Amino acid sequence: MGAKIAPRDAARNLVVALFAMTLLVIPSNAFASQAGQDGMTLDLTTDKAAYVAGDIITGKAVFTNGNDFAVSEAGLSIDLPEEIEFTTTEAPVSVASIGPGESLEIGFQAKLPVAAGPGGDADATSGGGGLAKTADPTAFLAIGLIGLAALAALVAVVLRKKGRGGFGTLSVLLAALLVAPAFAAGGSVQASAAPSGVSTAESIKVLGKDFSLGATGVYVLPSQAFDVSFSKVDDATDQPLAGAAFSLQNQSGGAALTATSTGAGLVVFPGVGYGTYDLQETQEPAGYQPDPTVHVVEVGASGVTIDGAPMAEFSVRNAKMEKSAPPVINTIRAGDSLVVGTGVSGSTVTVTWPDNSTMTAVVGVDGYWWVLVRGALNWGEVVSATQTEPGKLVSDSVQTTVQMRG
Repeated sequence: MGAKIAPRDAARNLVVALFAMTLLVIPSNAFASQAGQDGMTLDLTTDKAAYVAGDIITGKAVFTNGNDFAVSEAGLSIDLPEEIEFTTTEAPVSVASIGPGESLEIGFQAKLPVAAGPGGDADATSGGGGLAKTADPTAFLAIGLIGLAALAALVAVVLRKKGRGGFGTLSVLLAALLVAPAFAAGGSVQASAAPSGVSTAESIKVLGKDFSLGATGVYVLPSQAFDVSFSKVDDATDQPLAGAAFSLQNQSGGAALTATSTGAGLVVFPGVGYGTYDLQETQEPAGYQPDPTVHVVEVGASGVTIDGAPMAEFSVRNAKMEKSAPPVINTIRAGDSLVVGTGVSGSTVTVTWPDNSTMTAVVGVDGYWWVLVRGALNWGEVVSATQTEPGKLVSDSVQTTVQMRG
């Protein structure tokens, strides 16, 4: 005995089939192509992929700046087929700059002629156009697919009666039907990109014939590099300081850049690319204390900041080093084998002999220093000495005359 089909199963098959038919007759909407580069996006959209007599083609091209900075010399143009009488908003569009998130847009529209009447003439309200009047292939496609859906439902019923199932077969057929419109829509997308410009194209089917629509956006990106410059000055007087050396090291690696302050106190690193850098003084100006601070430099589309502030507000200031106190030289007598004196503990004392040769000594914790006499010291000869305290400049020179031994 043949298997009976439950009313519930039959109803389910019918509902699924009807749902597929509904999907098939829904027109293709919002067909679009898109291209982009450098954070710029160009969209070209039409309301459908295929059009029949009497339809209105509606579309637009939108060129959007997706960056967090402005681009300059931006423009948008569209290329529409001459065979179709399109009307557009202002085109092409050109502006000095587009800010972050801003767009340029051109809209376009065309009214297709209706099918010829009994007299063989097109409707006078069609707007002309001279396009061939052809039957809408989409309508035939929809009718054919509806028939296939009905056939799928019938096959499922027969298979069910024979106890072989049927809903699985029906699902496969319906899946094929749902995929079919994607191949039958008649539209295609083609996009390409070029330096400082991006283009995209869309193919639509109008009255059975393929037409290509195109759009192009152009722009100029801001500089990808900036000069990093600042002043090197005396901390007390603001006078420019020459001879200070600096390094600029990208935090992501690579060789460090170097620069030295000029006579005007200006330090310049030319053409520094986008990135985050560490700036440090590697050689202080003569007579000044070093600056050990590591400054953070950010180079980006909006310019240069140093330690979070605009570069124009930044300078590196050095304080002058203090001069050391001069040492004390004890009395020297002719024939002495040692020269002894006092100074600041930890300082270096440099002794200059009558022949201009020198000898150094370090002041001990007791405040005394001494050096062995080089050769013989004679009455009336002059011995001089200077002292350099840690972190200070060398002292003025002190002199003493060799005395007669009494």
